[in-house]
Amino acid sequence: MFTYSIIDVLRKTDVVKEYATIKYEISQGYDFLQNNKRTKLAKLITSMQYHPFYKNYVEGFDTKTINNDPEKILALLPVISKQEISSYPNWYTNTGADKKYEKRYTGGSTGTPFNYYLSKYSISRITAFNYYLWNFFIGYKVGDKILAIGGNSLGQNSSLKSRVYNYLQRKDFISGDVINEITLNSALKSILETDYKIIYAYPSSLEFFVDEAINRNYVFKKKIKGIVTTSEMLSDVALNKIKNFFKCDVLNCYGARDGGVIGCELKSIESGFYYNFYDCIAESITIDEGLGKSELVLTNLNNEAFPMIRYRVGDIGSIENYEPGFKLPLDKLTQLQGRTRDLIYTHSHQVIHGSAFNVILKNIEAIEQYQIIQKADYNLSIIIKSKTSEIAKDKIIDLIRHLLNDSAIEIDVLLNQEFVQSQGQKHKIIVSYVS
Repeated sequence: MFTYSIIDVLRKTDVVKEYATIKYEISQGYDFLQNNKRTKLAKLITSMQYHPFYKNYVEGFDTKTINNDPEKILALLPVISKQEISSYPNWYTNTGADKKYEKRYTGGSTGTPFNYYLSKYSISRITAFNYYLWNFFIGYKVGDKILAIGGNSLGQNSSLKSRVYNYLQRKDFISGDVINEITLNSALKSILETDYKIIYAYPSSLEFFVDEAINRNYVFKKKIKGIVTTSEMLSDVALNKIKNFFKCDVLNCYGARDGGVIGCELKSIESGFYYNFYDCIAESITIDEGLGKSELVLTNLNNEAFPMIRYRVGDIGSIENYEPGFKLPLDKLTQLQGRTRDLIYTHSHQVIHGSAFNVILKNIEAIEQYQIIQKADYNLSIIIKSKTSEIAKDKIIDLIRHLLNDSAIEIDVLLNQEFVQSQGQKHKIIVSYVS
């Protein structure tokens, strides 16, 4: 804890303090957390009376009305997107940014960064809650040595500040961005031989290294507390492969810091991502009646000067409220899959979400992994990773053509070719160049 306290001083956060606070809060039970949530929501809505965008929606409500039923008022507020926030003048109302807020960005659907501000308090709560779940599910203790495998979002050693923070967190880093024979051998050596308690990784990067280790007949002989995966969807195939190789639990984490949410799932105990529902209100809105898909809409309760209220974060998912029998007194996120920006377009302007392709392709056993590339002329290339040298290409083409209902789109199936990688070596199921 002491070394992380140094980070808190340098960063002007309170992770260590909030870790203890969150542990206490959760121990008080679900009703206590619900009351905390309502109090925070009422405070947030009250503060919006001075925000240039939201004041028109809340100025008619007095403090008593807001405190009595903040959920009702929240439901009256509009759902917003990155584009609306970016185009609105003076969304950010804080004048002491260096002390209370950090400027952050997240990639948009075209790779264009979305800039936003996140309060130091929100950063502290998200980080502390994340570590609380690590501790609860896999026994992590602040100060345990971590081996991180991935890109910038995991703290890549790309700056002096990152190197200092990693040192204080006892975090060693393996890049998952660019892998050649030299870096591969070095990474495998670090994974197999260095001293650490936790692996914190992008699933695709870690799965790649596990595949290479298995192909070379390497055996993992160490004993670690667990694996934590983040930033991408973790498939059941990858989960089982990673779990069997390292012989430990795999804690799958989901986070959208712009929306103020963080959650983790340990499937060996129960499905669903326990998330910080008393710091971030999650709703789900239906975006496709036919497929039954719902999109998450998030409200960060700890970010008043840059309000993310009923914010379309761009992820597919549903909410499961707490029930007796849950391992923790928390709500869960369920059915997380894909991104709402993962879309395929037809000439008739029909839009098809990537999850619809998954429904088709997941049932073909020979397919281990796939990626769909849509070119600017609407034609598709389906890249398939498979251990078999032959695959029923005509069947795949027929199934997808039926889904598209557009005979003008040409479909090509490419077996075991290189995937197109996005920045940070993250695997995107859909890559579209249609503007």
